[in-house]
Amino acid sequence: MENVCAAVSVTSLLDIDEKVIKKVVFSFGGLEHRLELVGTVGGVSFYNDSFSTGPQPTIAAIKSFTESITIILGGSEKFLDYTELGEAISKAKNVITVILIGQIAPKIEEAIKKFGFKGKMVKMGKTKMDKIVQEAFSNTPKGGVVLLSPAAASFDMFKSYKDRGEQFKKSVKELIS
Repeated sequence: MENVCAAVSVTSLLDIDEKVIKKVVFSFGGLEHRLELVGTVGGVSFYNDSFSTGPQPTIAAIKSFTESITIILGGSEKFLDYTELGEAISKAKNVITVILIGQIAPKIEEAIKKFGFKGKMVKMGKTKMDKIVQEAFSNTPKGGVVLLSPAAASFDMFKSYKDRGEQFKKSVKELIS
């Protein structure tokens, strides 16, 4: 919403017709790997936010939902501070499960534990994406959300954030079929 408001503000400075603005805003389907709805299985919605390779975009993604969230976090080291993310996850009443993957899983786990997270934490290390998705699905109630928003680079397990997102989408589609 913040991005939409900023874009609409600029269009008003450029004297763009309001009908054109509304048409574009309401027809925009979003960008791949950025809070991209992949599908719904058994009442659980899966979102690919693989582009979130740092804590701040992941915090924003968490704040985008009111539903129960199982979040998949972790990846390769970028020497980032995860304190703010740990606090945001611990304070978010809707984050019920954290699935930790990759090289920096222990660093993220420590940041979350520091603030007394009451939900479930599942450590999966460098497990294949299909198993990660299955674990996330099994820990998410009907009406909930599985959110891949790793807050880390992908290079310990994947070629890129795009590869990570594509593997996530493929694994979700396998659950659907």
